[in-house]
Amino acid sequence: MAGFLQIHYVAPLSMVGALLAGFVLALGHHLFYASLAGTVAPTGTYDIAGANISKQQLNTAVGTAFGFLVKSCLTITTSIAFVQAFWRAIWTSRKGPTIASLDSTYTLLSDFLGLFKPSVWLHFPVPMLLAFIAWCTPIASIITPATLSVQTALVTPAPSQLMQVPNLDLTNLDFVAPMAEGPSGFCFNGPSQPVRRVAAAVAAQGEILRIQPPESNVSWALEFAAPSLRCHEVEGAQRSTTFNNILNNWANVSNCAHAPGYLAWTGETNMTTPFTRTEPPTSGTVFQSAPFLYGVPASLYVATMPQIFDVAFVPSTAQTGEMCNFVGSNSLMYSYPIADDLCLPGQDRPACYGQEAWLTDATLIQCDLVNSTYSVAFEYAGETQTIDVITGSPQDNGEHTSIVPRECFTSPDPAEFRDSTLACNGTQLGQCTFNTAATRLLSYQGIASAFSGKQIHVVNPLGSATSSQDRGVPISCSHWSQLAVPSEVEREVLGRGRNEAMLFYIMGGYSVPTPDLEVAQIASITSKTPGLFQNSSITTTILMDTEQMAFVSDFNGVNKTYTYLQLDIGQPNASTFHGVSNKLPAGQRGDLRTALQTLFENITISFMAEDYLQSNYSSPYAPAQLTNVTFNRYHNVYEYSTRTLWVAYGLAILFTVLSLVIGIISIALNQGSFRNDFSTVLRTTKTAAFKYRCP
Repeated sequence: MAGFLQIHYVAPLSMVGALLAGFVLALGHHLFYASLAGTVAPTGTYDIAGANISKQQLNTAVGTAFGFLVKSCLTITTSIAFVQAFWRAIWTSRKGPTIASLDSTYTLLSDFLGLFKPSVWLHFPVPMLLAFIAWCTPIASIITPATLSVQTALVTPAPSQLMQVPNLDLTNLDFVAPMAEGPSGFCFNGPSQPVRRVAAAVAAQGEILRIQPPESNVSWALEFAAPSLRCHEVEGAQRSTTFNNILNNWANVSNCAHAPGYLAWTGETNMTTPFTRTEPPTSGTVFQSAPFLYGVPASLYVATMPQIFDVAFVPSTAQTGEMCNFVGSNSLMYSYPIADDLCLPGQDRPACYGQEAWLTDATLIQCDLVNSTYSVAFEYAGETQTIDVITGSPQDNGEHTSIVPRECFTSPDPAEFRDSTLACNGTQLGQCTFNTAATRLLSYQGIASAFSGKQIHVVNPLGSATSSQDRGVPISCSHWSQLAVPSEVEREVLGRGRNEAMLFYIMGGYSVPTPDLEVAQIASITSKTPGLFQNSSITTTILMDTEQMAFVSDFNGVNKTYTYLQLDIGQPNASTFHGVSNKLPAGQRGDLRTALQTLFENITISFMAEDYLQSNYSSPYAPAQLTNVTFNRYHNVYEYSTRTLWVAYGLAILFTVLSLVIGIISIALNQGSFRNDFSTVLRTTKTAAFKYRCP
């Protein structure tokens, strides 16, 4: 009975035991790797038998050992099942076992090439399947140790420390030019040189200047009050009044000598027109070129008129000197071919050359200067600077506080501006006052004037057609005579402020001076090819990369009798290459309103990059000197792919279970178990036939 039990139960118990051992070892492998996951990879060494073995190497070796043991256990189960299935297949062969079939099948566990014998697969499919599983099981032991890897990750929680970082301190006079004393006190005289320098640099590149961090790979956040722009498009009656003012000045003052394509100016809440009458009225009009008006909320207006910008007119021989592009009589001609005619066939010319025809693609934007709260997050990764800006309002109701510029400041200031927090030494002196509100207002004015200086004034193209053959349909100035500026909107702006020293960066404009004018500077231009006439530097700023300013950046000349090299060799039909210069396609440029707001924010934040505008922490009104700085430090940690390990082990265990089932069934059908030793082979193959006999 003892031999019977050994024969019947050693094989099945060995298969089941090896399978369970393999599963337990796989679970141990998982738990070992899970305990290492997320921990810092050790850098030390172990001294084992006189050999220095790194701690990382030891952990890898343990994982490899687990994989080897799991593979061994699962392979034992499959091998025992193969032996049982092998003998079952031999005894149930219809022609009986042959020496050739015994050789081919018996050595499958040690001869990998035997798997590629079709005859064996045909006659003994079950043993072949088990042999294939036995050969594939070790693949799991290759995959699973590699599920633990070393990765670089941020240290969590990130260490932090109070440090001094660049900040924006507006409660000082660093942002304004020296203020000379005048009859009304000390008067604002524009931005300081560092402010101008920063504004020019940011306006040109369109990005925040690099701010020097205290260390590399750090981040911090600041919150402070500073000016910002809130821009919206002007509609309705205000839009009509503004464009009427522009067109009337064009017709009545310059006799249509300059067709303005771009204008930027300052205005008041109820008075937004760019041109105002002087005193006496017969002196003409004045363009609002100051960065802002004093005593009223600061606002900036920007108008673009591409349709006017793209057409230049010349006087006819009948009415020399009248240069307006208004239809109604036979006084003037336009200088472009009939193909560019605004009128449709049969359409009445006064209708298609009326005011609306010239303003179909015009834009009028109003930007208000407001006091806002900046929430700025700084992050530095190597040499990469990332700054996220959120602007809100310091008021609880969410409304922005308008900024009302002042020109002159007296000493002492009015009582409502007093800040009696400081005391003077000595008993004979009065109480010291430091007007923080007025100081910040001056800083706001310095920032606003540096920004606005890039816009105010006019931009127009130069035309130089001199041949009367280019003149076609007659036009006249008389068509818009009813659009004169009414007397109730007249106002005096002379003497409002001292802006001679301002930098005119953004404010200004571009216009179309018509040739044949009896003006020396224009006459000298008309002998040359068309170009741009401008007294604004907006073309040097990032604002040119907007949809509203595309007509200026893509300007190709007014007088169509001239051609340009870029146009001549870049014709679509001339070659497969449709252009010789890089241009942004329409629809891929930004919006001018958003660009204005973003540029103002970028300039404001970039002041932190200027050494001469850093905070003086000896001042009691300076911002907090220390800021919590987070260090973005990296270290090596273990990363464990649980899914990969269990997919590999799971498939291996699944096919091993299949092998176990086949082995148990084979034992049952054989009514006993077989061993894979020489005596078993000798007993069971002594009657095997030779396929070929030796001669």
